[in-house]
Amino acid sequence: MTAGRDPDYGVQRWVTLAACTLAALCCGFFYAWSVLDKPMMAAHGWTSSQVSLAFTLVVAVPAMCTLLAGIFIVGICYGGFLALIGPVTLDVFGPKHFSVNFGIMFLTVAVASYAGPRLAAAVAQANGGDFGRAFLIAAVMTVVGLALMAVYVAVSRRRPAPSAGERSAAGTDDALS
Repeated sequence: MTAGRDPDYGVQRWVTLAACTLAALCCGFFYAWSVLDKPMMAAHGWTSSQVSLAFTLVVAVPAMCTLLAGIFIVGICYGGFLALIGPVTLDVFGPKHFSVNFGIMFLTVAVASYAGPRLAAAVAQANGGDFGRAFLIAAVMTVVGLALMAVYVAVSRRRPAPSAGERSAAGTDDALS
Protein backbone atom coordinates (compact mmCIF):
# COMPACT_ATOMS: atom_id res chain seq x y z
CA MET A 1 0.00 0.00 0.00
CA THR A 2 1.31 3.44 -0.91
CA ALA A 3 1.91 5.82 1.99
CA GLY A 4 -0.86 8.40 2.45
CA ARG A 5 -3.32 6.51 0.27
CA ASP A 6 -6.85 5.77 1.42
CA PRO A 7 -7.28 1.99 1.94
CA ASP A 8 -10.84 2.15 0.53
CA TYR A 9 -9.64 3.90 -2.61
CA GLY A 10 -9.61 0.64 -4.59
CA VAL A 11 -13.22 -0.10 -3.65
CA GLN A 12 -14.27 3.46 -4.52
CA ARG A 13 -12.68 3.11 -7.96
CA TRP A 14 -14.71 -0.03 -8.69
CA VAL A 15 -17.94 1.57 -7.52
CA THR A 16 -17.21 4.62 -9.68
CA LEU A 17 -16.46 2.36 -12.64
CA ALA A 18 -19.74 0.47 -12.18
CA ALA A 19 -21.75 3.70 -11.88
CA CYS A 20 -20.11 5.19 -14.98
CA THR A 21 -20.69 1.98 -16.95
CA LEU A 22 -24.37 2.01 -15.99
CA ALA A 23 -24.66 5.67 -16.97
CA ALA A 24 -23.01 4.94 -20.33
CA LEU A 25 -25.42 2.07 -20.95
CA CYS A 26 -28.36 4.37 -20.19
CA CYS A 27 -27.00 7.00 -22.58
CA GLY A 28 -26.47 4.27 -25.16
CA PHE A 29 -30.15 3.40 -24.91
CA PHE A 30 -31.07 6.92 -25.96
CA TYR A 31 -28.69 6.77 -28.92
CA ALA A 32 -29.96 3.32 -29.91
CA TRP A 33 -33.50 4.62 -30.10
CA SER A 34 -32.64 6.55 -33.24
CA VAL A 35 -31.63 3.23 -34.82
CA LEU A 36 -34.80 1.49 -33.66
CA ASP A 37 -37.31 4.07 -34.81
CA LYS A 38 -37.43 2.96 -38.47
CA PRO A 39 -37.92 -0.76 -37.65
CA MET A 40 -40.64 0.15 -35.14
CA MET A 41 -42.39 2.28 -37.73
CA ALA A 42 -42.24 -0.59 -40.23
CA ALA A 43 -43.23 -3.34 -37.78
CA HIS A 44 -46.18 -1.57 -36.19
CA GLY A 45 -47.20 0.84 -38.94
CA TRP A 46 -46.53 3.82 -36.71
CA THR A 47 -45.81 7.31 -37.89
CA SER A 48 -42.71 9.22 -36.85
CA SER A 49 -44.73 11.24 -34.32
CA GLN A 50 -46.11 8.06 -32.74
CA VAL A 51 -42.60 6.64 -32.36
CA SER A 52 -41.50 9.95 -30.85
CA LEU A 53 -44.39 9.78 -28.40
CA ALA A 54 -43.37 6.25 -27.40
CA PHE A 55 -39.79 7.45 -26.82
CA THR A 56 -41.03 10.38 -24.78
CA LEU A 57 -43.11 8.08 -22.60
CA VAL A 58 -40.22 5.64 -22.15
CA VAL A 59 -37.99 8.49 -20.99
CA ALA A 60 -40.49 10.64 -19.07
CA VAL A 61 -42.47 8.04 -17.11
CA PRO A 62 -39.52 6.63 -15.11
CA ALA A 63 -38.25 10.15 -14.47
CA MET A 64 -41.65 11.30 -13.26
CA CYS A 65 -42.05 8.19 -11.10
CA THR A 66 -38.70 8.91 -9.46
CA LEU A 67 -39.70 12.53 -8.87
CA LEU A 68 -43.07 11.52 -7.43
CA ALA A 69 -41.42 8.92 -5.19
CA GLY A 70 -39.12 11.62 -3.83
CA ILE A 71 -42.04 13.95 -3.23
CA PHE A 72 -43.93 11.11 -1.55
CA ILE A 73 -41.03 10.37 0.80
CA VAL A 74 -40.66 14.04 1.73
CA GLY A 75 -44.44 14.28 2.15
CA ILE A 76 -44.44 11.35 4.55
CA CYS A 77 -41.68 12.94 6.59
CA TYR A 78 -43.19 16.43 6.80
CA GLY A 79 -46.84 16.17 5.87
CA GLY A 80 -47.42 12.94 7.72
CA PHE A 81 -45.99 14.38 10.91
CA LEU A 82 -47.89 17.66 10.63
CA ALA A 83 -51.11 15.90 9.74
CA LEU A 84 -50.86 13.71 12.84
CA ILE A 85 -50.06 16.38 15.43
CA GLY A 86 -53.74 17.30 15.87
CA PRO A 87 -55.23 13.81 16.18
CA VAL A 88 -52.42 12.57 18.43
CA THR A 89 -52.74 15.62 20.67
CA LEU A 90 -56.49 15.11 20.88
CA ASP A 91 -56.09 11.42 21.60
CA VAL A 92 -53.45 11.89 24.30
CA PHE A 93 -54.74 14.99 26.11
CA GLY A 94 -58.45 15.04 25.23
CA PRO A 95 -60.55 17.88 23.82
CA LYS A 96 -60.87 20.03 26.97
CA HIS A 97 -57.81 22.24 26.35
CA PHE A 98 -57.09 21.10 22.81
CA SER A 99 -56.13 24.48 21.38
CA VAL A 100 -53.53 25.16 24.07
CA ASN A 101 -52.16 21.62 23.92
CA PHE A 102 -51.99 21.76 20.13
CA GLY A 103 -50.07 25.03 20.27
CA ILE A 104 -47.57 23.55 22.69
CA MET A 105 -47.16 20.44 20.54
CA PHE A 106 -46.73 22.55 17.41
CA LEU A 107 -43.94 24.50 19.10
CA THR A 108 -41.77 21.43 18.53
CA VAL A 109 -41.80 22.26 14.81
CA ALA A 110 -40.64 25.82 15.49
CA VAL A 111 -37.89 24.69 17.85
CA ALA A 112 -36.68 22.04 15.40
CA SER A 113 -36.79 24.51 12.50
CA TYR A 114 -34.65 26.93 14.46
CA ALA A 115 -32.23 24.55 16.18
CA GLY A 116 -31.80 21.89 13.50
CA PRO A 117 -30.01 23.94 10.84
CA ARG A 118 -27.84 25.64 13.46
CA LEU A 119 -26.85 22.30 14.94
CA ALA A 120 -26.08 20.88 11.50
CA ALA A 121 -23.99 23.94 10.57
CA ALA A 122 -22.05 23.78 13.85
CA VAL A 123 -21.34 20.06 13.43
CA ALA A 124 -20.31 20.56 9.79
CA GLN A 125 -18.03 23.45 10.72
CA ALA A 126 -16.40 21.33 13.42
CA ASN A 127 -15.80 18.59 10.83
CA GLY A 128 -14.27 20.73 8.12
CA GLY A 129 -17.49 21.33 6.19
CA ASP A 130 -18.58 17.67 6.13
CA PHE A 131 -22.28 17.23 6.95
CA GLY A 132 -21.96 13.46 7.35
CA ARG A 133 -21.83 13.56 11.14
CA ALA A 134 -24.77 16.00 11.23
CA PHE A 135 -26.89 13.52 9.27
CA LEU A 136 -25.75 10.77 11.61
CA ILE A 137 -26.85 12.82 14.63
CA ALA A 138 -30.22 13.49 12.95
CA ALA A 139 -30.62 9.77 12.23
CA VAL A 140 -29.86 8.88 15.86
CA MET A 141 -32.36 11.49 17.06
CA THR A 142 -34.97 10.02 14.71
CA VAL A 143 -34.37 6.50 16.04
CA VAL A 144 -34.62 7.82 19.62
CA GLY A 145 -37.91 9.50 18.72
CA LEU A 146 -39.25 6.30 17.17
CA ALA A 147 -38.19 4.35 20.25
CA LEU A 148 -39.93 6.84 22.55
CA MET A 149 -43.08 6.61 20.42
CA ALA A 150 -42.94 2.80 20.61
CA VAL A 151 -42.63 3.02 24.41
CA TYR A 152 -45.59 5.42 24.54
CA VAL A 153 -47.72 3.11 22.39
CA ALA A 154 -46.82 0.09 24.53
CA VAL A 155 -47.63 1.93 27.76
CA SER A 156 -50.89 3.40 26.44
CA ARG A 157 -52.10 -0.04 25.32
CA ARG A 158 -51.64 -1.40 28.84
CA ARG A 159 -53.58 1.50 30.39
CA PRO A 160 -57.33 0.78 30.59
CA ALA A 161 -59.62 3.15 28.72
CA PRO A 162 -61.46 5.60 30.99
CA SER A 163 -65.10 4.82 31.67
CA ALA A 164 -67.90 7.18 30.70
CA GLY A 165 -68.16 8.35 34.33
CA GLU A 166 -64.45 9.19 34.49
CA ARG A 167 -64.65 11.08 31.20
CA SER A 168 -67.66 13.02 32.46
CA ALA A 169 -65.89 13.88 35.72
CA ALA A 170 -62.84 15.09 33.78
CA GLY A 171 -65.05 17.32 31.65
CA THR A 172 -64.21 15.52 28.41
CA ASP A 173 -67.49 13.74 27.82
CA ASP A 174 -68.49 15.11 24.44
CA ALA A 175 -68.58 14.01 20.81
CA LEU A 176 -64.80 14.30 20.37
CA SER A 177 -63.73 11.95 23.15
